[in-house]
Amino acid sequence: MLSTIIVEPGERDLSWLTPELRGQVVARLREALQDSSDHDWGLAGLVALEDSEKLSDLMTKYHTLPAEVPERGEALRMLVTYADSSIVLPFLAKDLDNEHIYQKGSGDVVGVLEWRSQAATKILDLIYLRNEFPPATKAWARSLGRNSKKYLQVKQ
Repeated sequence: MLSTIIVEPGERDLSWLTPELRGQVVARLREALQDSSDHDWGLAGLVALEDSEKLSDLMTKYHTLPAEVPERGEALRMLVTYADSSIVLPFLAKDLDNEHIYQKGSGDVVGVLEWRSQAATKILDLIYLRNEFPPATKAWARSLGRNSKKYLQVKQ
């Protein structure tokens, strides 16, 4: 049972996870991190279970690593794909306001638009793809598409 945990946001059912069993599940997921073939599954499970250490680690990687480092993109993918909306939306929303951050690395863009645009895109993707949002909200997210000023509308 511990090796079949499903962590996809739309299919997630952790009702079976009792406080007593949680320690065993977390230990198994941490073991999976050590095995290259199970690493992604283990990390996804820890993110889905809101493991504060792993969430903090991924958020730090996303905000500190250069754009071309694969771990940066992987950190964002794990957060957007597996973290609960109540965690990842506020995390990304902070980037809509922060004028002091910019995407580091070879893909630099003058100013902060690229960083804000990326945060807005991920927020809209999350809203559009997850079943927890009502159809009208999903339609709004879809309508903004790749509008270069969408971060202003998302911020509002």
